[in-house]
Amino acid sequence: MAKQQFPFRILHLLTSQSFGGLEMYVCSLINKLQMLGIENVLYCMPNSKVEKTAASLGIKTVHSKRSGTYISISDIKKVRSLSHSKTIIHSHSRYNVWLGSLSAYFTKTPHVLSVYMNAVPKKDLLHRMIYRRVDAIQSTSSLTNNQIKDFFHVNPAHIYRVPYGRDVELLRIGDSLRNQIRDKFNTSDKIVFGMMCRIDEQKGIREFVEAFMLLSNELRDKVQFWIFGEPSISSLNEDGTPIYEKEGEDLQIWLKSTLQIIDKNEDSFRVFGFQNEYSGYLAAMDVFVLASHCEMYSLSVIEAMILGKPIIGTNCGGTIEQIGDNQRGLLFTPKNAHQLSEAITEYIKYPEMRKNHGESARHWAEKEHSWNISLESQIKIYQKLIS
Repeated sequence: MAKQQFPFRILHLLTSQSFGGLEMYVCSLINKLQMLGIENVLYCMPNSKVEKTAASLGIKTVHSKRSGTYISISDIKKVRSLSHSKTIIHSHSRYNVWLGSLSAYFTKTPHVLSVYMNAVPKKDLLHRMIYRRVDAIQSTSSLTNNQIKDFFHVNPAHIYRVPYGRDVELLRIGDSLRNQIRDKFNTSDKIVFGMMCRIDEQKGIREFVEAFMLLSNELRDKVQFWIFGEPSISSLNEDGTPIYEKEGEDLQIWLKSTLQIIDKNEDSFRVFGFQNEYSGYLAAMDVFVLASHCEMYSLSVIEAMILGKPIIGTNCGGTIEQIGDNQRGLLFTPKNAHQLSEAITEYIKYPEMRKNHGESARHWAEKEHSWNISLESQIKIYQKLIS
């Protein structure tokens, strides 16, 4: 899409202290909107990684005053003061929808909500009041939009599907970087199965480790398992260093101690921290694994697909939409390490299947998830609301 002038500006609300796929995507989306000529302001927490990433992209930020609560009166006043004529509030989390709605009440400011997680019932009186002041609600998943119709008190005509956008051309990484990373970790003759996710019980990390343990010694010699990620951040210290959620820290301790027992020499199982530049590592994998107990619609799966990777994913949520009927990968039951191990074994034994699924995944992802398609859908919603 060509750069042009737009008769509105977007006030994005994202007060998360964590930084994962959701936060990365919102920063990318705002950056793309700015490149098209749309004015944007991001309302975020001071010293958060969200703020730092936005600043590096030239995105204007305003500091939230929230401290451990969904909202505060000062936050509402501040957002209302920023919502002048021709402003659209765009909330990007289930927490920020409260601030967005309460700030928009008794004004003519349009309010958009993006849903990035699976929908759960929200029809009690309080949520009815909050969602009554949402003028457009959107997700990238048709399944999630059907859940929204059932679980949220919103007009079905206000529900939209906006596919995630990805830089298809930039993700076409050549073999040079892939080979460089594989050589670094001595994987030239191994099949790499990788995960990129928060260190979180819901992401299926235990099942991934257990699936490795279920493989025979002969099959273990043919693979490497990689995990990239860190626990969710609950808050920040005064110096900006993260304080992690206890559940995630406990899981990380379990992960390290378990791997010391089952793979002392790190020949077959490696754990990496969070990576800002992660595309090269995705390219270096052979199979991407999404073991989440329930995932709405994974961004990392889209990027792995664009890079030609077949997917092993759980048969729930939006993952079914992404993988199809074993067209672009293999599905298994959540929390079932045995089925995951069987799917891994299939891809080890049948490299032609691995290749065919990867090619199908690339064609589908490039067709469905280019930024042009995503931005066109998003801007149509903004234009409809402002008019």
